[in-house]
Amino acid sequence: MQRARYINEAFVILGLLILSLVGCQKDPAIKGKVIDNFNQPLKGVAISIEGMQFTATTDEKGEYSIPYVPGKIKINYNISRYKSERLELDIATKEQIPAKTITLFKYPPTEICIKGENDYVKLKPAKIIENKDGGRQFLLSGEINFTSGPISIMSEKPKATYVVFGRASMAELPIALPIVKDIFGNVLDTKKAITGFSENKSEQFSVINPTPGDCFILIPVFRRLDNLFLPEKKLPAYILVYQPDASARSELVEKYSAAMAQKEMQNKKAEEARRQREEAKRLEDERLKEEQRLARENAQKNQNARTYWEEGERNYKKRNYELAMEYYQKVIQSGASDIFVLRDTHNSMAWIYATCQNANFRNGQKAIKHAQASLEFWEKARLKIDRQKYYKFLSETLDTLAAAYAEAGQFEQASVTQEKATDNAVLAHAPASLVTKYRNRLNLYQKRLTYTE
Repeated sequence: MQRARYINEAFVILGLLILSLVGCQKDPAIKGKVIDNFNQPLKGVAISIEGMQFTATTDEKGEYSIPYVPGKIKINYNISRYKSERLELDIATKEQIPAKTITLFKYPPTEICIKGENDYVKLKPAKIIENKDGGRQFLLSGEINFTSGPISIMSEKPKATYVVFGRASMAELPIALPIVKDIFGNVLDTKKAITGFSENKSEQFSVINPTPGDCFILIPVFRRLDNLFLPEKKLPAYILVYQPDASARSELVEKYSAAMAQKEMQNKKAEEARRQREEAKRLEDERLKEEQRLARENAQKNQNARTYWEEGERNYKKRNYELAMEYYQKVIQSGASDIFVLRDTHNSMAWIYATCQNANFRNGQKAIKHAQASLEFWEKARLKIDRQKYYKFLSETLDTLAAAYAEAGQFEQASVTQEKATDNAVLAHAPASLVTKYRNRLNLYQKRLTYTE
């Protein structure tokens, strides 16, 4: 009996020990840590297992613990502004599983920035103030972005259309680039450049081991033609300078400010020169417009004058002298510049004043005045007509002037003038009948008689 009692107690104690061990065993869980691409612990990352109800969130240290059911497991890591990641495991037993550290890539806060020690650094924008030779040379104006370590240029957008030019060692690409000048007008090394950004926003475009004073220009590009990058002025550009020493920075900023001030002065001079050219062009355009207006106005005046003269000639032939004189007067008052019309008008008026059958219209002094005016216009036309026509029309004008002298009682002057008219008619090869008429009128003036139609 005593032996059986001891055996029963032993079984009870063994059962209690087994129950104690089972109760002390921990639930199966996967434990790990999440950091960002700056090696900083990431708090608040949502962790879930596909096909299971289990979820977890990282703490301030970036650590987490999430239950699981053995099998093929897919763990998802998600948080706003970071690239999501997935971890795949194949676990057969229930136990505590340590997972590898997960790194989530943090998206840049702006379109273009550089990677600092603990976070991204937003770049201060510049603008393209000069673009020459079809984009082959350009100059930037804006604040300098200083960096004191290796530079990683990041982009928020996939395949960002930016190009980096510089003098330092950079990721080499066999690409032909334009001639680019830095902020001080020095030609940059265009044999090396960084272009574009990856679709998964990985950190692949870094400037390795820059030396103090190296200048990099980040240029937005809107198109590429025959290996030539053309900058887009509407988008911001950036100036990056590796300069860890504070005093050197101050000196660089001072030098840059002086360079920009000089450039601004040059731009002002160029703008003033442009303004003067535009003003000169405006004045020239106005002058040409005024000339064209006057030419149109003068052409209209000449057309009106010819119409008046034709009406005057029609009425003269009808012996309607009063109406004819009104039309001739309109020609003179029209402001026309046609010397041929003006010559014919004055000649017709002088002929009526000198030879009209109506004695009330005859006036020797007025006849002389208009005949001399007609003669002056023919002298102006001398170079515009051939010699034979000149002699013909000159003889007609002198014939009128001789009649005017006779009407005014100046017969000697009338005779001399009529002889000249006859001589010019001969030089013009005028018909014999016309020459005879001139000689007959000369005989009248020599006899101190006037000629009347």
